[in-house]
Amino acid sequence: MNFKIITLTAALAAIVAAPSYALTKAEHSEATSLLSVDRKAALERCAPLAGNAKSLCKIEAKGEYDIARADLDAKYKPSAKANYNLRAERAHVAYSIAKARCGDLASGAKDVCLTDSKAAHVAALADAKVSKVSTEAKTTDVKKVAEARKDAAEDKSDAMYASAKERCDLLTGDTKQTCHADAKVKFGR
Repeated sequence: MNFKIITLTAALAAIVAAPSYALTKAEHSEATSLLSVDRKAALERCAPLAGNAKSLCKIEAKGEYDIARADLDAKYKPSAKANYNLRAERAHVAYSIAKARCGDLASGAKDVCLTDSKAAHVAALADAKVSKVSTEAKTTDVKKVAEARKDAAEDKSDAMYASAKERCDLLTGDTKQTCHADAKVKFGR
């Protein structure tokens, strides 16, 4: 059984790690089948675990599959949209894993962990969008790329400010007020 999984994984790696040319329909179909087998094996490895560790294992296994599938699709039909989808999928998976890791923390630390995770997710999605726009835009369309970068910076700033506020809420008294004031100044609020 393990030999089959190793062989399938090696075959999939050879297909996916091939040069960045478009895959044929047959290669895509074969790689998709291999991914499904690999996903099932990864989920089976989670069976003996319990609690949050099991949930985290399943999220990671599904996430690895989703990223590999998006990567495969990007190699099958290369485009700016496919590359964006791959980057967005990576962001979504990282966010899901981060949220699951926050699950074992106490309430205040958990809230901070979740807002930090959300800030990282927003930043990754904003960067993916900028990459997509800059790839799609003609080299002379600097205005469109600059606007995408400006929007991304605003999204990142808003998310980071929310994270900073959450950290300040853990404090008490004058320290809390000072922290909030500093966050407002730092993020221009």
